Amino acid sequence: MTPMILVPVKRLDLAKSRIALPPEHRRRVARVLALHTLRTAAAAVGGDSLTVVTPDSEVADLATVLGAHVVEETIHALNSALEQGLDEVALAWPARRVVVLVSDLPHLTVRDIQWLVRQSCSQVGSGHVADMSGTGTTALLLAADHRPLMMFGPGSAQRFRSAGCAPLATAPAGLRSDLDTVDDLHRLGIPAA
Repeated sequence: MTPMILVPVKRLDLAKSRIALPPEHRRRVARVLALHTLRTAAAAVGGDSLTVVTPDSEVADLATVLGAHVVEETIHALNSALEQGLDEVALAWPARRVVVLVSDLPHLTVRDIQWLVRQSCSQVGSGHVADMSGTGTTALLLAADHRPLMMFGPGSAQRFRSAGCAPLATAPAGLRSDLDTVDDLHRLGIPAA
């Protein structure tokens, strides 16, 4: 069975706060990234295998158009929002594997998502994809019987390793290239304005 892809998306006007840009530019960057990630995931697995956790009505509307399940985030913190989403997925599909995917992957492709799905279906336990720096986490593959606490953020790759999530060192670059800073914008070739 295809795993459920779970994507958390912040309120767009609060997202990408570490990027030193005017608020309207940050919002635009966050919107472009979120739309790209959600559309790519839906194209790869179908909307019925995509769940979006968000407090943002625009993002929720887009997710609905894509056929995705929407969980209205009630706690405005990434890891708490993910716990909320995981609770709802577990209630609806108790035996289903879950892939948690961040929403700021500008070079994500359908093939990248298909790679994640294959890894999730073939892997015995849980695993994680580290970002390009090797310290953060961009994707988390959860076995049906293993649910560590959500610990996304700086240094999360080591925390997930310690929690029993094996590193997936062969992940394609599109899955590892997240965007957090103005330097990332330049590195990934995304205009800041």
